[in-house]
Amino acid sequence: MQGCDMLVNLSTLPQPGCAPQDVRIKRAWAGDLEEILGFIRENFSSGWAAEAQKAILQNPGACFLATHA
Repeated sequence: MQGCDMLVNLSTLPQPGCAPQDVRIKRAWAGDLEEILGFIRENFSSGWAAEAQKAILQNPGACFLATHA
């Protein structure tokens, strides 16, 4: 995925609670940190991992995960 732009226009996302039934959205927490950062480093770059770490560790956390339920 190197070189792919993964930006999302947040103003076009559905309102909370409107995600498809097979998608689970949750706020990332510190216990998720190593798994999330490992995934980001493997698929993107260490720069993005640093940004995600900052978002996860701030209070309140600003990193959200969307997974298939």
